[in-house]
Amino acid sequence: MVFEAEVIEPEAIQQLWHYIMTEWFPSTSYQHAGIPELEVYRGHSAPPQVWI
Repeated sequence: MVFEAEVIEPEAIQQLWHYIMTEWFPSTSYQHAGIPELEVYRGHSAPPQVWI
């Protein structure tokens, strides 16, 4: 699953992680597999992403 932050700000990645762990996972039947995930930074003009 790929999640993208809504804005390009320093705290955007923390807000995205908070959403994934407190809202998205509990509202789906998915469970974290316990394996590494990626934070992807594609440059100054693109919002960060989390790949799980």
